Amino acid sequence: MKSETPAAPGGKRVAAYLRVSSTEQLNGYGLDVQEAECRKFIELKGWRLVDIYRDEGVSGTLAKRPQFDRLMSDVRAGLIDAVVVHRFDRLARSMATFYRLAEQLKELGSGWRRPARTSTPPRRPVRPCWACWPASPRSSTG
Repeated sequence: MKSETPAAPGGKRVAAYLRVSSTEQLNGYGLDVQEAECRKFIELKGWRLVDIYRDEGVSGTLAKRPQFDRLMSDVRAGLIDAVVVHRFDRLARSMATFYRLAEQLKELGSGWRRPARTSTPPRRPVRPCWACWPASPRSSTG
């Protein structure tokens, strides 16, 4: 789905990545909620939304995800400057995966952003903590 969000000429070209893996997430925390949050954040920043990539019913633990793979292909092609995700666990479900993806994006001249929900001015030091949260429920259930 191509975006119709206007932006200032020369603005950062961004993509929104949305993902849900279960019907529980579809009820109350679905793709539409994620998209609205990402769009609002992108608009506030004055960036240009290039495309929205939506993986529905796809686990974040999978190495191959159809829309995520398409997103990474577009990043490799130089079409996207940054990826916006509503929450970290939409992008990856483990610290190892997160760091691998963050490094890939960095090497490709891109990066990731998420709407801030904290008043903590320097968010960079807490990024490793975000990576711990998605794995916690999975590891406690076996």
